[in-house]
Amino acid sequence: MDKMCNRVCEIIAGYETEGTLQSELWKKLKLSSRDGSRLALKLERMGMITREKILEKERWTYKLIIKKIPISTKSIEGSPCLTCPVEAK
Repeated sequence: MDKMCNRVCEIIAGYETEGTLQSELWKKLKLSSRDGSRLALKLERMGMITREKILEKERWTYKLIIKKIPISTKSIEGSPCLTCPVEAK
């Protein structure tokens, strides 16, 4: 998965089960609607997100909801390595 897909997944995961509107997300990322739609379709095909069609301000858009919240490594950063011989000393 490329950097943009990771970034989009992190942003959508921040909204957890509520999701975010596709149109708002592309404005935040400064992408065109076309590029944003293609990226959303790619993530949906990969099984990372679901897209729900909704009517927002008299316009059709999609609500993007994360399927699997990515595991964060921030909680273990800086902790000692359990398998390294250097850390055992």
